[in-house]
Amino acid sequence: VIMFILVVPRETLEVSRTLFMANYSFFNVYLMQSKNSIYLMTLFGMGNFSPIFIYIFRQYFKSISKDIEEQANIDGAGIFRTFWRIMLPNAKGAILTVGLFSFIWTYNDSYYPSLFNFSTNSFELLSTKLANGRYSNINTTALLIIIPLLLIYVVTQKYFIEAIERSVIY
Repeated sequence: VIMFILVVPRETLEVSRTLFMANYSFFNVYLMQSKNSIYLMTLFGMGNFSPIFIYIFRQYFKSISKDIEEQANIDGAGIFRTFWRIMLPNAKGAILTVGLFSFIWTYNDSYYPSLFNFSTNSFELLSTKLANGRYSNINTTALLIIIPLLLIYVVTQKYFIEAIERSVIY
C-alpha cells in the first residue's frame, strides 16, 4: 500500500481531494479557499509524501538494536514507556529528517495553494508568485525562496547526515 501511494501521481487524486475540501468540513471548518487546508495537508504529510516519511521511520527504528528494547523490558518498562523514554529520544535524527522534508516540501509548494483557490491578497506565497510569473526578476525571487532553506540546512546539517547514515541498514 505504501509503495502504491508513493507511485500514484498527486494529480490523479486532484478531483477527489478538491471535492472533499469543498463539500466536507473538518471539525466544522470548511477548507476550500482557506489556509486551514494547507495546514491539514501538512499535518498529514502532504498526502503523497507520507509513504516516504513512513519508510524513513521504519528504517530508522529497524536500525536500533533490539537489545535496548529488551533491556528496558527487563528493567520493568512497558511498551509505551519504552517507546516514550527510549525509542523516541533515539529517533531524533529521523524526526529531524522528516520535519525538514515536510518543511521544505510545504515551503516550496505552489500546487496545493493553486488547487484550493486561495485569494492572493490574503495568503501570498513566494512560491505561488514565482509559479504564476508575477515577479519580473525571477532570479531574485528564487534566491529569496532558497535563503531560508539554506540557513536551515546549514544549522541542521550534522543531525541530518547522522539521521541518513543511521537509517541505512547494511
